[in-house]
Amino acid sequence: MAQISSWILLLLFVIGTLVCTSDSQTTCVCDLTTPSCDVNCCCDPDCNGTDTATFSTCLDTGFTTDTLQCVYDQVVFVNNLPTTTQVTQNGVFCIQRDMFSQRNFYTEPTCVSSGTCFDQVTNTFTFQQTQSTSPTFGTFYRSGDPIYVIYSTNETGFFNLPSSGVSNNCQYSPVEYLVSSTSSCSWFSTNTTAICTDNPALQCTDFTNSFKIAPTPEAFNIAMNETYPYNSSLLVSITDNSVNCTANITCVELVSSVTFTFTTNNTVGIVAAAVTQTTVTNPGSTAFAQSYSVEFVDLNAPTTVTQRSGNPGYLVGWPLIAGQSNNTATSIIVNSNPNVGITVMQQAGSDNCEDISDTPILFGEDIRVGCQLTFSATSNCFLLQEQIFGFLRRSNFMESSLFVAAFGNTSATNIDPTQWVNVTRSTVTTSQSVNPPCSDMILGAQYQFLFAYNGDIANPQAQIIGARFEYNQAQNLEFVCFNPACTNTQTVEISLSVSFVDVSETPVSVLQAQPTIQAQLPSDFFFPFKNSGATTQNVNYLLMGVTVLLSYKWTNIG
Repeated sequence: MAQISSWILLLLFVIGTLVCTSDSQTTCVCDLTTPSCDVNCCCDPDCNGTDTATFSTCLDTGFTTDTLQCVYDQVVFVNNLPTTTQVTQNGVFCIQRDMFSQRNFYTEPTCVSSGTCFDQVTNTFTFQQTQSTSPTFGTFYRSGDPIYVIYSTNETGFFNLPSSGVSNNCQYSPVEYLVSSTSSCSWFSTNTTAICTDNPALQCTDFTNSFKIAPTPEAFNIAMNETYPYNSSLLVSITDNSVNCTANITCVELVSSVTFTFTTNNTVGIVAAAVTQTTVTNPGSTAFAQSYSVEFVDLNAPTTVTQRSGNPGYLVGWPLIAGQSNNTATSIIVNSNPNVGITVMQQAGSDNCEDISDTPILFGEDIRVGCQLTFSATSNCFLLQEQIFGFLRRSNFMESSLFVAAFGNTSATNIDPTQWVNVTRSTVTTSQSVNPPCSDMILGAQYQFLFAYNGDIANPQAQIIGARFEYNQAQNLEFVCFNPACTNTQTVEISLSVSFVDVSETPVSVLQAQPTIQAQLPSDFFFPFKNSGATTQNVNYLLMGVTVLLSYKWTNIG
C-alpha cells in the first residue's frame, strides 16, 4: 500500500511542478500624446490623480497571454482504499496546454527596401450603436457626461449642437464632456426667407448671448437653488471671437461654421468657453449647410504636445507620420501638423483641379481622388505636365529623402531602418511635345503602403514595412476639334490612389509528436483481485464473476 501511495503522489508532484508561472504582458496602447494626459487612459504616466478622477472609464483594459489551464487543488486527490482520502494542499493545480510560445506572436516583419522585394512581398499577400449618456448629478463632470446650461429665460438643459443623423438633416444632440468632435449637416425649408427667420441656429447671437455654461454639476445645482433668477456668477459666459458677428434680422449673413473651445481644469470643470463663427452671404436657396466642431483644452497641459498615431502600432484612421531626412542623414525633420506630411488632393467644391485642397493620408484607409483639368489646342505639353505633377505631388516632402514612420509612436531622433521606411519612387520620362497631341503624359499616380501586424496576437500592432510612390502608365493626350477654329476647351481626369496592403505572416500551428508513456505498474496494483500467490487463471475467473454479478444487478435495476 505504501508503494501505491508513493507512486501516485510522485506522479502528481511531477505534473503539478511542470509550470510554476505564467507569462503576461501589458501595453498602454491608449497613451497617444506626450507629455499630455489622454482622456480615459488610466495607464498614461502623464495623468495624475485629479486627471483620473474625471475619467468615466479606463481604455487600458490590457491583455494577458496565458497558456495555463488551472483548477483548484480540492479536485485533485489520492484514493488508495475506499476508506482513505487524502486532499493535496499545494496551491493551484495547473496544466500547460500550449508549450509552443511562438504560436501566440506574429512573425517579425522585415523592411522592404527595393522594388524587387516590394513585388515579392505583395504577391504573398458592426456597426455598434453608441449607448445614450445618462445625466450626472455628482460634484464634477466625468468624460462623456452632458454639459449643463442655463438659458437667459431661466430654462435649464444640456449643451446641444446640430449634427447629422440618419440623413444629412440637422438635428440637435448633446455635447459630451472631454469628447472633441466635428459634425456637419444641412437645414432645409420651403422658401429662402423661412430658412433664416425660422431658424435661430443661423444667427450669430444664438451661440453667444442665449445661454451660459455650468462649470460643474455642483455649480449648476447651486445656481438654480440659491437664488431666482439664477446666480450668474457661478456660471461661465461664452466669449465670442468671431469677426462682425451681430444680430442679423435681415438674414443677409448666415452662420456657416461654429467652433467651440472649452478650457478645463481637472475636477474644477470648465473654466472658460469661447466660440468662433464664420458667416456667408445668404445663397438664396431652400437648403443651407453648416459645420460644427467642439474642442476641449486642458489648462494644465504642456505647451508642446506630440500627437501619436498609435502606441506602438498605427491605428486605423490616424495620419501617417512622415518626414524628411536632414543633410547629415542622422535625424528626421517632422512637422507637428499632419497636413504637412504625406497629403493628397481633396476636392474643396467643384471637380475642377484648380479648386482642390490638401488632406492627409490616413492609415488603413484606401482612397481614390481625382479632378478635371482643362486644356486647349494651344496648351504647352511641358507646362501642362508640370501642372499635373503639382496636383499629384501634394506633400512638401517629395524628394528621395521622404520617410514614413514604421510605428505610430516613432521618434524623429535618428534614422533607423526598423523605425523609418524610405518611400521609393518610380522614374518617369515626361512629354517632349510642344502642343497637343502630347505623348507620354502622366495623368495619375498611386501610393502603396505595406504593413504587417507583429507582437502578441491578442494585441496586434500594425507596422509599415514598405512604401512607394508610383506613376501610372504614360498616355497620349489628344485634343479633338469640334469646330474649324478649335476654340473650345476639353478636360482630362487626373487621379491619385492610396492603398494599404496587409502582408502579415500568421503564425503556423506546429503540433509536437505525442509522447511515449513508459510506465511500470507496481506488483500489487490489482490488489485485492490478485496477490503474489494467485495464478493468472484464477484472476481471470474472478474478474469474469465480478462482471456477471454487475450485469445481473444492472438488469434487475432496469
